Amino acid sequence: MPEEKEVPTTEEEGLELAGFSERVVAFFIDAGMFVAGYLLSFRLVFPRYPWVLKPAMSAWPYLWAGLFLVYQAFFCSEGRVSLGKKLLGLRVVQDGEGLSLGRAVCRSILYPVSGILGLGFLWAFFSRGRQCWHDMAVGSVVIRERPFQGGRRLSVRCGACACLLALAGWGMWTAVWGPRYHRIMMVAYAKVGLKEMAQLQRLHRQQKAHYADDVFGLAEASVDPNGFLADMGNLLDMKSLVFANSEQGFSIVARALDEQHTVVRISGDEKVLQE
Repeated sequence: MPEEKEVPTTEEEGLELAGFSERVVAFFIDAGMFVAGYLLSFRLVFPRYPWVLKPAMSAWPYLWAGLFLVYQAFFCSEGRVSLGKKLLGLRVVQDGEGLSLGRAVCRSILYPVSGILGLGFLWAFFSRGRQCWHDMAVGSVVIRERPFQGGRRLSVRCGACACLLALAGWGMWTAVWGPRYHRIMMVAYAKVGLKEMAQLQRLHRQQKAHYADDVFGLAEASVDPNGFLADMGNLLDMKSLVFANSEQGFSIVARALDEQHTVVRISGDEKVLQE
């Protein structure tokens, strides 16, 4: 990582501005707590749902992103510091004093703006005042309260490089690898749902001497009808289900919940086809 020049906030105040690498590590420590909280809470609240399934997962990231912004606003105001900034010895100030709660809220709300392609955060690397876009909007700066030299300087810069590499990997996952993985997994889970339906079809025939004509008939053969319908709704497009029965067997056709709405089917011989 290139050298960062030491530039005080003002000549009068003599405050030492935090470096780009310090801010990166502090931010990732704070963000890491909320990522861990998001993953743990999702598993506790939705223990039956795989990570890729919607709608269970769709709103959860926004909830935790909102909590992160509230956390940043509160702990960047009135002299408080977040955990990441405390560990790195940093503090957010305006004119040498702590931010008011109102300005801290505005600063936090503007995080997503700075997050556009990461340009707003990278701005701190080139700005004379080492300000991100959200800092410039409210007139805040991040100062250093402990010396930044020797082994600490090296470890922080190595940590910042590791954080940025992880962020780049996450970006590649989100834009390239993730969508393909999600599609594969959504189709795979749709096939699992159809296999469960096939088992219930056989059970339904044993109980009533004929195959069910719709998903509600299958639900009657399950141990937990409401749970079965809820699970199928998270695995398949329920409106796309088509049942075709005969004396020789049955066939169920549906669409997965991936973006391509891939068609999956299962027949009485459990042969699953994908179109």
